[in-house]
Amino acid sequence: MGARHSLWLAALIGFMVAGGLPGVTTPACAADAQATYYVSPDGDDAQPGTRAAPWRTPEHAGERAKAGDTIIFLPGEYSGRLVPANSGTPEAPIVFRAEQRRTARLVGHAPGEFVVGPSGSQSLAGGARIEIVGRSHIQVHGFEVQDTGGSASEGGWARIFDSSHIAVADCAFSGGYVYQCFRVEGSEQVRILDNDMARDARASDMWLVTHSRGILIEGNSFSRTGHGPGVLRYTQRAIVRGNVFHAGWARNFSIGPDTCSEILVEGNIFANQFNGGSSAGPVNQILGERLIFRFNTTFDACGLAWNYQGASKVPHLHNRTYHNVFHGNHGVALFAGTRYSNFRDMVICNNVFSGNDPYASGTQVWLTGGDPARVRLVRNVLNSVSEGAGALMLYGRTPLSLASAQGRDRWASQLEQPITQAPAAGAGRRLPVADASAFERLIREGAGPALITVGGDQSLAAVIDVDGGRGMLHLDRDISWPADAPVTLLAGPADEGMFVDNVETDPRFADPAGLDFSPAEDSPLRDTAAPLTVTAEAGAGRLLRVVDPYPFSDGYGIEGEQGDLVAVGSPDNRARVVEIDVEAGVLRLDRDLQWAAGAPVSFPWSGAAPDIGIIEHGDGGRPCVQVLAQPVRTRAGENTALRAVDRGLTRPLEYSWQLGDGATAEGETVTHRYGEARDYGVRVRVTDADGRRVIGVGYVDARPAPAEDVLVHTTFDRDDPDWFVYWQLYRGRRDTGSSSYRQVIDEATGAGHVRVYPRGEAPWVLPAFIRPRGWDIDKYPHVRIRYQIRSGTPVAMFVRPFPSAWYTLWDMDSAQDSRRYYFAGTADVLDRAPVADGAEQIRGRGPLPDEPFPQQLIADGEWHEISFDVRDIRTKYPDVQILHALDIGDLAIDGGKQVGSRDEFRLDDVYIGR
Repeated sequence: MGARHSLWLAALIGFMVAGGLPGVTTPACAADAQATYYVSPDGDDAQPGTRAAPWRTPEHAGERAKAGDTIIFLPGEYSGRLVPANSGTPEAPIVFRAEQRRTARLVGHAPGEFVVGPSGSQSLAGGARIEIVGRSHIQVHGFEVQDTGGSASEGGWARIFDSSHIAVADCAFSGGYVYQCFRVEGSEQVRILDNDMARDARASDMWLVTHSRGILIEGNSFSRTGHGPGVLRYTQRAIVRGNVFHAGWARNFSIGPDTCSEILVEGNIFANQFNGGSSAGPVNQILGERLIFRFNTTFDACGLAWNYQGASKVPHLHNRTYHNVFHGNHGVALFAGTRYSNFRDMVICNNVFSGNDPYASGTQVWLTGGDPARVRLVRNVLNSVSEGAGALMLYGRTPLSLASAQGRDRWASQLEQPITQAPAAGAGRRLPVADASAFERLIREGAGPALITVGGDQSLAAVIDVDGGRGMLHLDRDISWPADAPVTLLAGPADEGMFVDNVETDPRFADPAGLDFSPAEDSPLRDTAAPLTVTAEAGAGRLLRVVDPYPFSDGYGIEGEQGDLVAVGSPDNRARVVEIDVEAGVLRLDRDLQWAAGAPVSFPWSGAAPDIGIIEHGDGGRPCVQVLAQPVRTRAGENTALRAVDRGLTRPLEYSWQLGDGATAEGETVTHRYGEARDYGVRVRVTDADGRRVIGVGYVDARPAPAEDVLVHTTFDRDDPDWFVYWQLYRGRRDTGSSSYRQVIDEATGAGHVRVYPRGEAPWVLPAFIRPRGWDIDKYPHVRIRYQIRSGTPVAMFVRPFPSAWYTLWDMDSAQDSRRYYFAGTADVLDRAPVADGAEQIRGRGPLPDEPFPQQLIADGEWHEISFDVRDIRTKYPDVQILHALDIGDLAIDGGKQVGSRDEFRLDDVYIGR
């Protein structure tokens, strides 16, 4: 079935008149009081605003609209700003809408002024195309908003300040350069529904919600933004549901790093995360209290996917992550700073971690430490595609198998301290030690492989056998060690309660290549999930006391939202949660039930128990809709079939599709052709015969495949507009200073290059990093760089593989490990900086090279060219196949020469290819 625009338009207009958009209510009794006015690019503000004599400008429409009015914008381009001067009322909201969806275009930009908002922070006022300040009960529907601003002090999409009961729905937003093109601050009861937001400049978060409450963000697509699509800060009682986050240029989503509480993130797709030029990493970040993260799918992150922050004073308290799928991400799926004191009572339950970190150690989950009071992993499925999977998990710096983590072969009796030494220097897989008795005993007790370091962090291996008579440890990999090197055993968690009933197995999804993460008929996910909680005692009525109330939501008081539908004891014993008393551990229900003590409480299920993962098989479980595309990986101009698979709903069903490119459709199946070579976030709203509404999300990837001969070719010329997506030039490595950069263009020829130079006060840094996708060194072995370095500037060039659990660094930097291969450097880049008496020696992430660089970079202020073959890394690390990064810049953080205030270098024509 093709995309039927006219049917969608008719339905949309009907919804808006009748108040039928999700979460947006216009009481029918208000219809008689409404006046309808029209705006046209060919109109005149002196006219009465009828269809025959419309107004002309958004400014005039905003000034004139009053409670109960509907302002209809006819097709065309509007250069003004929509700034409502009045508020609506609960019975008579003000509605601004396009007559034909996304044909009324608010285009342009305006200079703004930085002002202090309700939160006390500064933001740009007076520049956004839509600005709602101190107003209530206003709805904005169906516009295309394009910001043409070129600086951080002009433009923006929408600014909602100190307002309430605002809805922005079914709009397309693009362009812009300001920070947070879509900003909500100091507001409540705000709904952001069914919008497409894309291509938001260079170094900005696309949208920010801060110091607000009662927020619903649902049914949107967010893609191509510099720093990240979405951020929640200082916000309470918000729901982020049924969106597709596919940043492409950056990370996808953040909560914090400030106090947030009662946030529900459910049913979203997080895909195509990239460690881009302005993102400071590919990782999504979460920090707050009573956060629920459930039924989400994360795939195709170009590195670490999720970071549950620990290095903060903000509490990470009572958070629940359950029934999610983390699949096929290029780095570790989930990192949690659980050794920090702000971590308390986090439960990670019934998730699937599968096929993540395929280019390194196959590590699925990384915890920095902690105990069961801080974090518990219960009934998760973990599966690695890496051989051996000996580092399925990482605890602190200790790689663990799942069996080790759960205590069946853990070296629990040992502490992280030297227990013997290697008397003589050596190398290889046989390690002579002074005393092998401790290892003999532990092997005899069935403790299994032990993780040790020999002489330092760089020499980490597993002991797989012991020859006690000869004092010889047999290792699983080649290492080297100096004489009298201490042999240190790395301990895992001492308390077995952290890891409970987790399973290492292939989840057997129905079709993971097609993004169908439902359990196949023979899947071990079926009927094996742990209950989200159990009843604390037998009882009857509407007050259900449970052991753990934190996995559930009561709707958070957001208008139009309902609490969770739960099953107690059996799938058919159902009620809806209407209020939660977390102190008493009581769920107040909407109907009377009976239950036994210890009865399971979860979402409704179909079989003997709920399924692990995001999909409950069968028709008796949790109502949900799955979107499947065939094919998922397609090409622009070719047909893609989309299908909505419903479960737990009552037929007949109504379907309303948002296809991600502005097109809409109806029906259970849709056939569509995407016109541009990019990826798309698909959403479908389904209403069943009982009036229940659910939303499903899908993903279509029409990006072109990498060229056979060229992986990266950056010229920095005028005709290379997206170079900033790939090159990170604006900051150094973690805990270092910042730098500046500028693209330099020859106005006559269009030729360009980029200049990198220090910014602010010392310490200064000079970074230039690029992390291409799919850097297979046999397919793309050659690098060629044209460069210019000012005399005396310290610069080196090196490559890094994806971070491995076997080479972790003491500073726990999740972006890299200790392996590097240096190709070139300036003559003085390794000059050690002097350390003042009593000062702490800087601990870098090196190591710095022990031998001269293979090539020397020339620092004379002239243009030069260098080339090298990255396969040379195998002379030091023979198993590397996929590279993570090319780094250019100083090595000051690692102990090399400090950057001076006048140092700089320039790059032009960087090539990575065959």
